[in-house]
Amino acid sequence: MVISEVVKPLIAPVCMAIFTFFTRNDVDAAILEELKTQVLCLNSFLGDAEEKQVSNPGVKIWVDELREAVYDADDVMDQLAAKHLIGSTIVLSKVTDYLNCIIEPFDEGMKSKLNRINYRLKSLAHNRSLLGLKEGGGTCLINEAEVYGRDGDRDHVVDTLLSEPTCLPNVIAVVGMAGMGKTTLSQMVYHHSAVKSNFNVRSWVYISDGSNVFEVTKKIYESLTYCNCEIRDLNTLQMKLQLVLHNKKFLLVLDDYWTGGFLDWDLLKRPLESGKHGSCIIVTTRNRSVALTIHAAETYMLPRLEDEACRKLFTHHAFRSKDPEKTPALKDIGEEIVKKCKGHPLSVKALASLLTFNAEVKDWNGVLQSKVLNIPANQSNILHSLMLSYRYLPGHMKQCFAYCSLFPKGHKESKRNCIHLWMAEGLLPESKNEETTEEVGEKYFNEFSSRSILQVENSLFYMYDLMNDLAQYVGGQFFHKMEPNDHQSQNKVRHLSYLLEEFEGVEKFVSIFQLPHLRTFLPFAN
Repeated sequence: MVISEVVKPLIAPVCMAIFTFFTRNDVDAAILEELKTQVLCLNSFLGDAEEKQVSNPGVKIWVDELREAVYDADDVMDQLAAKHLIGSTIVLSKVTDYLNCIIEPFDEGMKSKLNRINYRLKSLAHNRSLLGLKEGGGTCLINEAEVYGRDGDRDHVVDTLLSEPTCLPNVIAVVGMAGMGKTTLSQMVYHHSAVKSNFNVRSWVYISDGSNVFEVTKKIYESLTYCNCEIRDLNTLQMKLQLVLHNKKFLLVLDDYWTGGFLDWDLLKRPLESGKHGSCIIVTTRNRSVALTIHAAETYMLPRLEDEACRKLFTHHAFRSKDPEKTPALKDIGEEIVKKCKGHPLSVKALASLLTFNAEVKDWNGVLQSKVLNIPANQSNILHSLMLSYRYLPGHMKQCFAYCSLFPKGHKESKRNCIHLWMAEGLLPESKNEETTEEVGEKYFNEFSSRSILQVENSLFYMYDLMNDLAQYVGGQFFHKMEPNDHQSQNKVRHLSYLLEEFEGVEKFVSIFQLPHLRTFLPFAN
C-alpha cells in the first residue's frame, strides 16, 4: 500500500495537533516525540515492504497492520482538530456546547489512545526483520514458437530499424503496460535475420530496479565485451565503451527503462554517439513520458493482443499437445477465461499455465471465477510485474491510485469528477508554486494516462480490469467495493463504494453501520 505516503503527510499535522493539545492541557509532550520517532523509523522500511509483500504473506500482514495503525493515528488527528475547532471563537456557542457534550471524555482518553498506537508501532518496528528486496532480471533469449499475434508489431519495428535514421543513435521507444509483451516484441526484433545482418554489434541490457547511469553503462560494456568489468570510475568506463563502439553500427536494447530524467539520459548516451551512422537503440518502457525524455524518433504503443492470438496462446499452455475439441466443456470455459484477460498476454499465459494437465471442470471454473492477481506469486510473475508500475509512482499518486479501486470494473468516469474526488479526500498535496489543487490533480491524472494506468476516451476514462485488481490489491482491506449480494461488513474498511441497482432494499446497507471507521461512501449508477 501507500503507507509511505499515508505516513509522510500525516506526520506534520499529527505532531502539530498533538503538540497544541498537550500544550493547552498541561500534558507531558514526550508521547508526541515517541510517536514521531516510531513513524519516522518505520517509514524508512516502507519501500522494501511494498515490494516484499508481493511474495511474502507475512510482510503483507505487516503492511496492513501498519496501515491500520496510521489510519488510527489519523483518526486521533481528526479528533484533535475537532477539539481545537470547539475552542475556536468562530464556532457558534450553541454548536460548541453540543459538541462539548459529545466529546466530554475526550481529554481522559486521548493519552491512552496515543499510547496504544505507540505500542502497536513499536511491535511493528520489532518485526521489521521480515523485510527484504529482490532484484529482477531479463534476457534476450526467446522461443518464438510460443509467441502468437505479434508478427505485425515485429515487422513494423524492424522496418523502422532498417529505415534511414534521422539522428545518431536512432532511438525507438516501445511503450505498453506491464505484461503486454514489450520485452517479447523486442526479443523477436533482436533475433530477426534482417536485423542480425544489418548491425555489426548487438547488445541487450535489462535495466534493473534502481540502476543508475554508472550501473547501466557497466552492463552495456559487459554485454558487448562478454567480460566482467572492474572499473569503478564512470569517466574511464565511458571512454572504454566509446572505444568499443567506435565506428561500429550497433543495436542496443534497453529493456524496462525507468528514467531518472533528461540529464541521466544525456549522460548515458554520450559514449553511444561514437557508433556508426544507422546505429539504433530500442527502449522498452511502461511510461510514455520516457519516450519524450529520451527524444525517441518513434514511439510505438504496443496494442492489446487480438482475440484469436489470445486463444492460440491459451491453448498452447493449457492443452499442450491435447486437442481441445475432445474436451468441449474445458474448451468453452477456456474461451471465457481468454475473454476475461482482455488481450493481456501475460494474464492469458499465467491462467493457462495453472490448468496444464488439469482436466477437472471445477478447477477450470475456479480459475475463471478467480482474480488474476490471486494467483500465488510462485506460479506467476504478474503481480510482481504490475507492482513495479505502482512502486515507481510518485508518493501522493499512490494514494490516488488506491482510491481508484473504488471505481467499478468497466465503469467510465469523467476526468473532472475523479479529480474532485481526490480533492475531497485530501489526497492532493498543496503545490509549492502557484498551481491550484485542481491543477495538481490534472497533472496527476495526465501522468496516470501516460503510464497506461488510466485509459482515456474523449472526456471519460476507465481502468483495465487488471489495473483495477492491482488498485484493489494495494488498497487492501481499507478500500472495498460492495458487490451484489454483498452483506458482510469488514471492520477495517475506511473507503466504501457500491453500484446502484434497481429495487434495492435497505437491508443491503445494514452492515455499513458496523463500520466504525468509515470515511467514504461512494455510490455509482449502473
